[in-house]
Amino acid sequence: MNKKKWLKTSFITMLLMIFIIGLFNYIVDPFHQYRVKTFYPIAYTAKLQRYINPGFAKNYDYDTIILGSSISENFIISDVKEILNFKKPIKLCISGTSAYEESLTLQTAIKYKNVKQVIYGLDPFLFWGKPKRIRHGEQSFPFYLYDNNLLNDYQYIFSMDTSIKSFQSMITPLYNKNYIEYDFNRMYEWQKNIPLQHFSTNHLMKIWKEREKSDLAHQPNNSFTYYKKSFDINFLTVFKKYPKINFILYFPPYSILTYKYEEEKKVFQERLMFKKYIFEATKNLKNIQIYDFQIAKEITHNLNNYHDLDHYHQKINKWILEQIKDDNFRVNAKNIDSVLKKYADQVHQYKIIGEQ
Repeated sequence: MNKKKWLKTSFITMLLMIFIIGLFNYIVDPFHQYRVKTFYPIAYTAKLQRYINPGFAKNYDYDTIILGSSISENFIISDVKEILNFKKPIKLCISGTSAYEESLTLQTAIKYKNVKQVIYGLDPFLFWGKPKRIRHGEQSFPFYLYDNNLLNDYQYIFSMDTSIKSFQSMITPLYNKNYIEYDFNRMYEWQKNIPLQHFSTNHLMKIWKEREKSDLAHQPNNSFTYYKKSFDINFLTVFKKYPKINFILYFPPYSILTYKYEEEKKVFQERLMFKKYIFEATKNLKNIQIYDFQIAKEITHNLNNYHDLDHYHQKINKWILEQIKDDNFRVNAKNIDSVLKKYADQVHQYKIIGEQ
């Protein structure tokens, strides 16, 4: 075979291999960019949320979104249906996320579906740093999956990483017995991975003693100025742009130790200012409801509800839905100042076990 013929054969072979890879990835579609009905079970894997969510946002049938960080991942879909009477909810949470990533996820969903309501956990740590902060490195944010530009889908279709995931999607269900991972009703749930004994005061106090390892201790740009700018850019503009969508915002009930740590690191006042600002910025928007569960002393002071300073037991997720249904802990113009004062007083007056 002469050189010219060899080059031609090699080129055709390469094109054929690329075509086969692309066709294989398109058929399997492991991140569900083109369809959600598949010939293999869908694994709702938290590590792949940034890749799975845009496909779900585009192709699933839903009208309600549960949005937030890992704090919001333990909501059970059937609880949302039964307690709040929302017919077609889905979770589009992202572990270790930022306000910008969540805003892009939300806007992708709104672009493709008739979203009626959004339940959004307002975690202050989402608003740290620059307004367009994203995850880099492993599990970095794949912008090309969040748009409707087919021209950049080559990054998905012809990727060897996608091919590996395609094989895993077909093969893993054959030996993986973790059936909860394939249960849409419990999608992204982490409760199943936490030993029951970790929900205890003793366990939490061990974490408290190692608190200097927390991200909060080393987080730059952790101030009201950054919170406000990020909130305005990533969410306030969305709230105003879509007045027909009902946004149910809630401040998750972290353990009292979280707030004591914020007080220790002298960022607690920043949190108070941010809470007040969110209310003031949205009080004239008829599509916004705000609930503050951080004053729920019966929850936040019971350290047996938590497996670390922030993450609470799944039963608290159900409790949150019940409170929203009954309109408890709702913040309004009449009670905002008293709610913030109650919150601050609880934190200032709380005494850490063994540190009195």
